[in-house]
Amino acid sequence: MKHYPHILEDLEISIWEYNIQTKEIACNENWASLLGYTRKELEPITEETWTNLFHPKYSGKSGKLFKAHLKGETKQYKCKIRLKHKDGHSVWILTQGKVVEWDANGAPLLMVGFNKDISKEIHDQLSLKKYKDISEIASNVAQTGYWELDYITNSFYWSPMTKEIYGEASDFTPKADDVLKYFSEGEHRETIAQSIKDAVLSRKNFDQEVQIYTKNNSLKWIRIIGIAEFKNAKCIRLYGIVQDIDTLKKIQLKTAIQEEQFRQTFEHATIGMALVGLDGTWLKVNEGICEFLGYTKKELYKLTFKDITHPADLDKDMKYLVELLNNKRKNYEMEKRYICKNGEIVWAHLSVSLVRDDRGKALHFVSQILDINENKLLNDAMQEQNNRLINFAYIVSHNLRSHTGNIAMLLELLASEDPKLAENEFLVHLKSASDNLNETVKHLNEVVVINTKIYDNLEPLNLHQFIEKALLNIQGLIASTDSVIVNNCSPDIYIAGIPAYLDSILLNFLTNAIKYRSPDRIPNIEISTENTIRFVVLKIKDNGSGINLKRDGAKLFGMYKTFHDNEDSRGIGLFITKNQVEVLGGKIEVTSEVGKGTEFSIYFLKSKKKSKSLTPIK
Repeated sequence: MKHYPHILEDLEISIWEYNIQTKEIACNENWASLLGYTRKELEPITEETWTNLFHPKYSGKSGKLFKAHLKGETKQYKCKIRLKHKDGHSVWILTQGKVVEWDANGAPLLMVGFNKDISKEIHDQLSLKKYKDISEIASNVAQTGYWELDYITNSFYWSPMTKEIYGEASDFTPKADDVLKYFSEGEHRETIAQSIKDAVLSRKNFDQEVQIYTKNNSLKWIRIIGIAEFKNAKCIRLYGIVQDIDTLKKIQLKTAIQEEQFRQTFEHATIGMALVGLDGTWLKVNEGICEFLGYTKKELYKLTFKDITHPADLDKDMKYLVELLNNKRKNYEMEKRYICKNGEIVWAHLSVSLVRDDRGKALHFVSQILDINENKLLNDAMQEQNNRLINFAYIVSHNLRSHTGNIAMLLELLASEDPKLAENEFLVHLKSASDNLNETVKHLNEVVVINTKIYDNLEPLNLHQFIEKALLNIQGLIASTDSVIVNNCSPDIYIAGIPAYLDSILLNFLTNAIKYRSPDRIPNIEISTENTIRFVVLKIKDNGSGINLKRDGAKLFGMYKTFHDNEDSRGIGLFITKNQVEVLGGKIEVTSEVGKGTEFSIYFLKSKKKSKSLTPIK
């Protein structure tokens, strides 16, 4: 920290500084600890670090406010943002800052600010809003008014809540003749008319859910209850309650539609779907499962999923189910084998989720079973064929090396037997063809070896040390070309890799940067790194001849593709290097401009562990 570093480190507040020119961010430990990190874990802190920590929904607003302050449009930058904690959850932060230094032209240089964890306040606000919303919904659903129709006085009474439900003003006085006019014509009005008639003539009280038109002519669902009062066998009064159930009714109707849609989807889905009990019994299955496994529904209902699961897959399936029940996972997917009714073993992709009630009690599992048997068999066949091709490639490569080696040896013997033959034009061409054939076989063998590697056994490698080692190995080339190479890679960066591959990758890119230098200037090569969430990005930037990417970009990494007139260009280096990087789980990106230079960005997987250091380079 630039300003009062010792004091700021001791304060229990989160302080940050932003260098507007270099885009660098400095902070104290409290700043990093808000998100569960140590400062060292985040360093170097750049704009990309800040961007990666942002919840995507909140980066835009913060960016606009930040830029507005830098332009002098606001007195300070202040924003509520949402950042990603190291553990995976979100943290609400109040961030506030202000420009404190400017250059001679009035351009901002340094901005200082602080962060404050306001997660509790935000969560409390959200909870309050949630409870308020629930309370309002409950109140609306429970809104109940009173009504009374007096047949002796022929008067009609509505309580204030009833008037509100019908959308009438508080001073409105209903008339007895208006009893039916609010109910929608057709079924609903006829239902109420018949209910009133039955109550008055036959003492049948009613409880109906019907639709009305409110004063503003909008439809609303209500529940209306009517009770008839008699005197001397004559109905003298009809009274009851009315309740606004519009929201609840619409939810019920929507749920009914969704349930019907689910039923239709369940029954007619092309994949197998099932509801499975906690004890493994089949509660409900569709035709898709029956067709796949060859059982009828009646036969499946007598079995459990364990009965038809291949024994080799049962333990894994049960492990996932237990984790579901223990809230350790929300769902799971796996490839497993089932035993059909006819005894055939078939492969399926299984997706399982758990349904719980509103109290969190487990009710049953929902399973989707996709037939992948044909694809699985095809993949197995392809893998077997691929293994055969690899073996074939090894055999061909080995045999070719033997034959080309014999040819080269015979040519040398022939030349040694008769020195005059060394000047023979045909023998010279034959030796050149032999050398080229040897080189081609060597390249093919390297490609075969690379493409059969996997990155299960990658080890942590110190990138800085490997770069220094590569520079030492090409010191002669650097000196003879007066090349200037700057290694800005931090000494504490580790990648996941294979030592031989990393050596090869670095040597190829560095020698290429020198080899394809511009004849108009001294080679200047800059090595730097950037961090993303998954990768360390190694950047090698030169000021050489450059590449016409518009013309040659698509074939840049092709085998035997060359783009310059160098005599020693073979077009194999970048091809092999690309394969090596991809085997390590990375990728290569390139930007270039003819006559100005090229920058390669090599993505390496980050290593979570540190390896033993290389022998110090002296």
